[in-house]
Amino acid sequence: MRPQLNPVTARGARPSCYLCAKKEGEPDGKGDAVELRPYGPNAAWICFGCMKSSPAREAEAKRQFGAQLEAAGKKVLIGEPTGPRPLDKQGD
Repeated sequence: MRPQLNPVTARGARPSCYLCAKKEGEPDGKGDAVELRPYGPNAAWICFGCMKSSPAREAEAKRQFGAQLEAAGKKVLIGEPTGPRPLDKQGD
């Protein structure tokens, strides 16, 4: 299965996990809503359950998060659904 690209620019579109196809906000079967992050290969959306289901997927998610964090600059906001983002335009 080819990972979908992160549709951050697709306003109003609800992303889905590239592995299980669950959509953001759907019930996860455990009483919670599915939360997706762009930490799959090529920043594909992935849900927590799929990310934790394999050491390789978890390692890829950590690598993706680290790359996004570094690219965001010195002052960043974490916890955003689209990944880390800069707090100011300069990244200082």
